Amino acid sequence: MNDEVPKSFARLIGHVCGVFAVGMAAASAYGAWAVAHKFSVAGLIVTAVGAVIAALLFRWAGALTGYWDTSGRLAVPAFVYVCVGGLSAATTVLGVYLLVADMPASFGKAFGLWTGVLSGVVLTYLCVLASQRFK
Repeated sequence: MNDEVPKSFARLIGHVCGVFAVGMAAASAYGAWAVAHKFSVAGLIVTAVGAVIAALLFRWAGALTGYWDTSGRLAVPAFVYVCVGGLSAATTVLGVYLLVADMPASFGKAFGLWTGVLSGVVLTYLCVLASQRFK
């Protein structure tokens, strides 16, 4: 079975990844500036995670637009997908905990938490699939 997507669609998704990567890089740069002026451990962690996501998005953008040849292998090592999947699973568990232990008072907050939990489940599953892709 051929599981390749059309090159035009891959290039489109690659450019979208590039746009998001630039936004994440800008947000990470601002976060680094903010942490440098008023240090906090939470700010440092959020900025570091944002920078890693920006780097991952740049790598995906390059692979999808054809800048890097990734035929027959993943765009990044499987270990990266394991780490991203673990982080996603941890935030999913935190979201479920917040839904159960501290039930949101408004529909907007509950909807935001449910969206985060469902997104975390999907992202964790996709990372598991990606980490097992070329074994």
